[in-house]
Amino acid sequence: MKLKALSYKSPDPTKGTFKDVFIEDVSIMHKRNEKYLAIGFEMFYLNGTERVSLGETTMGFLGMENDAVSSNQTTFVSIANPNYDSLDPESKIKSIVPLFDSIGGYTFDVTTIPFEVVDFGWPTYEKVMNYFTGGTLASPEIVITEPLAVGFLTSKLVINGEVVGAQFLLL
Repeated sequence: MKLKALSYKSPDPTKGTFKDVFIEDVSIMHKRNEKYLAIGFEMFYLNGTERVSLGETTMGFLGMENDAVSSNQTTFVSIANPNYDSLDPESKIKSIVPLFDSIGGYTFDVTTIPFEVVDFGWPTYEKVMNYFTGGTLASPEIVITEPLAVGFLTSKLVINGEVVGAQFLLL
């Protein structure tokens, strides 16, 4: 998995601006028996052939969907409120609802009802194993194709105090 910014301006004003900055997965810790996966990410640019690090962070994922202890945090979306009443000043045009139910299914028909993600939540080990491929000796780079997982990553991965989606795009 690789993210790129053609021009990266550090949120720390003392650090400056850098061209062609990348973020990629650099380490994986997989504790299968403990249902735990941690992915290490590094932000860097190339100075000739030398890799110059600008920051690192790790994202950890724990447990199965119904475990009492897990990293699960609900994803919330905004959809049209089916009970909206334009004559009622208290009525809201949009409703905020959870995207997934307690068994991992959608709470509404995502194929027919348009929605906008309000908060990507945080997946469990079980969910993240479905979203990421790679991370093996045969295929070391982690690949993310699921749009929800891409949105999660760009909105929740923080390096140098800033969400990476503010300046980086998935390659």
